[in-house]
Amino acid sequence: MKLAGLLALSLLVAVPLAAQPRIVDGTLSRTPFSGDLASQLVKLGEGWNGYAVETSRHVYACSDVIDSDVRMRSGDLTVASSNQLFVFYRVSEGRIERIRFHSSDCSLDAHGTAVHWIDGVPTRASAALLRTLVDSDRERLGKTAITALALHDDSTTEMLIEIARHHRSSEMRGAALFWISQRAGARAAATLRDAVDNDPEAAVRERAVFGISQLPADQSVPMLVELMKTHRSPGVRRKAAFWLGQTNDPRALAALEEMLR
Repeated sequence: MKLAGLLALSLLVAVPLAAQPRIVDGTLSRTPFSGDLASQLVKLGEGWNGYAVETSRHVYACSDVIDSDVRMRSGDLTVASSNQLFVFYRVSEGRIERIRFHSSDCSLDAHGTAVHWIDGVPTRASAALLRTLVDSDRERLGKTAITALALHDDSTTEMLIEIARHHRSSEMRGAALFWISQRAGARAAATLRDAVDNDPEAAVRERAVFGISQLPADQSVPMLVELMKTHRSPGVRRKAAFWLGQTNDPRALAALEEMLR
């Protein structure tokens, strides 16, 4: 079964407190959380198994742009009003093969198959499972796991920081830095600046500069000006100047004019 099938696009008026997906052309069986999420997902059997968690992010309703099987249709980019995220795992041959996530505002077409739903999954259990999947040797699975982790509430920030600083894969470090930049705050700014100075890969350092550009202007502009003027890496200086040039902030324009004189 493809979860491209879990994408018939219609919006619900409201989401109940005990959130569960609205399944079209399929069945939904429910079971309580057992305490071991990874094992429970696998034991529920082949197919798509999922649960709801709280999110502090705006989630695009009924879309998963990571999955190349999904064809974007009108309504895909409707911003969800709910503060809950549905996370699904495709289980095959006793292991998790794919991850999908959806706003709780959308109806999901199961194409005549059964979907297993776990009630009462704590955010910490969901985050812990996704963190292990970030370390998968399957890069696509790991990247989707980072995105799903980032769409949880802010309790996952420390996990994203740990990935950005220590993951063996430059792709994973870069992905984590992007999501950290969406959270702002002193911890985000410090992590991004640390990556600019210390990550061993030039591509990640330059991605961290982009991350800084995504912070609120009162944080990003002074940091980018400093990087443009003083950083030891020419690549970092060029990227900082580029992102300053994309702003209309008077401080950025003044700094660029000063550098050109």
